[in-house]
Amino acid sequence: MSMNRAPWSNVHFYDACTGATLGGFYQQGSLTEATMVWIVWNWIVRHRSSGRTIRPSSKPFVPGDYDVYSKGTVRVSDEPHSVSGREDAFREGVRARDGKCVISDVWAGFQDAHSFPLEYESLWIQDNCSRWITNMDSAVESSKINSLQNGLLMSENLHTVFDQYLFSVNPDVEILDPICRDPDSPDHVSDDVLRWHFRQCTDFPAGTDMMATLRTELYGKERLEMELESRLRFIPGEG
Repeated sequence: MSMNRAPWSNVHFYDACTGATLGGFYQQGSLTEATMVWIVWNWIVRHRSSGRTIRPSSKPFVPGDYDVYSKGTVRVSDEPHSVSGREDAFREGVRARDGKCVISDVWAGFQDAHSFPLEYESLWIQDNCSRWITNMDSAVESSKINSLQNGLLMSENLHTVFDQYLFSVNPDVEILDPICRDPDSPDHVSDDVLRWHFRQCTDFPAGTDMMATLRTELYGKERLEMELESRLRFIPGEG
């Protein structure tokens, strides 16, 4: 069941012909008018109070009410949304901050990804990983796993292999798109979280005592659990 996210939105869209509410989102200041025009490329979007039609520019998209004009019927997606307001805020915040795949520069078909997976929130809490998050010090959410600092926007195919730990980003060597690593932004992706993900992708050298390594290394128990889960997931007849 979809939840009403209107109370968290500061941008609202309406069908110019019927006045019906189409939806909205929360603008933190990183979404530009150019990105919005690209998102709604076949519609005309007009700021209701000023009557100004939105054109491609580097200006931030201003919060407010907007009328949407279309030659045909404006249809709202029936894609199900999470009933969790914090997950919705994560999704919308990561998309607004990054605007594109920060790995490949792809501008379409992207998804928001948790660097530390949401399904392992219990491990996140157990190992106090919230210490890596600096933009939610006063947050009501105790775990902070849905902080934008734990998120990246990437193309769908990259998201799949990222979640399978088939590739990662070493923040000390590789360079991500600066849009998600702006040190002046409180929502920049956490290097510590990226290092954690990179560790999960590191193979064991030939001849290594895997269990001894897992018992002694940092994040060893998380790696063991994830290694078992990923292998058992693909056993025929299981799951």
